[in-house]
Amino acid sequence: PASFTLLPQIVPRHDIPAASAWLSSGFQLAAITGPAIAGIVYGVYGAAAAWCIPFALLACACIALARISKPVRAYIGQQRGEKALASITAGWRFVLKSRILLPIMALDMFAVLFGGVVAILPVFADQILHTGSEGLGLLRAAPAIGSIVTALYCALKPMQTIRATTLLIVITGFGLTMLGFGLSTTLVPALVFLALSGAFDSVSMVMRATLMQLLIPEEMRGRVSALNSMFIISSNEIGAFRAGSMASLLGLVPSILVGGVMTLGVVAFTAVFCPELRRLTLNTQKKEDAEVTA
Repeated sequence: PASFTLLPQIVPRHDIPAASAWLSSGFQLAAITGPAIAGIVYGVYGAAAAWCIPFALLACACIALARISKPVRAYIGQQRGEKALASITAGWRFVLKSRILLPIMALDMFAVLFGGVVAILPVFADQILHTGSEGLGLLRAAPAIGSIVTALYCALKPMQTIRATTLLIVITGFGLTMLGFGLSTTLVPALVFLALSGAFDSVSMVMRATLMQLLIPEEMRGRVSALNSMFIISSNEIGAFRAGSMASLLGLVPSILVGGVMTLGVVAFTAVFCPELRRLTLNTQKKEDAEVTA
């Protein structure tokens, strides 16, 4: 929540789409390279070196944060000294009243909840694709690779105008790639569909992050970011449970296909019953701030 609120105070409005894309690509790159580098360091230099490296990197991050200019960090909300329960309640009230912000957060949560397949990749690689640990490693890396490439493109070619209809199309593409992956019987098509799913998810991530930065008033950013983090974390974990339990009940491939269809259903439901979101268009180059209206 704190890092989310810092970004719009440090980065100009017109650079927020690019900054969000750089953050996304950096996170995905770290997620891929981090475990590999840690394994190499651990194998060559031992556990002490493997633990010292992240400690040193975190120390560098703390130093970098501390060097952010004081005026940027001097913002104090009107509700100074507000009690925790009142703050949580205010955040929930703001999100639930919004006819734009709530659908954006719900789209992300349900897309991950129904479309996630990471938890069942080992079984899919073994029983459907008949590949070993190398193939499984490629399957795990494919979404992140697609996400990194797309996020880098979005960083170098930032979006100047963001339309919610494009967000709906992107999440539809994510659902379709899950259907394609579920129907794959060989490794190469499965890798392609997973890479495409990562690409669609990356565009969605950049768009959602930018929309939330531009639509949330300054004094509400921390609370809404905390709620959004809870949505994301819970949807990842519950989605893994959904995928595994549904696979045990319906079978491996049907569980993936049902998840893809349900993702498409969520997009259709949002498009029909959330006309305010469907009509939303934001120009990131405008200087004035936008706010969510209930």
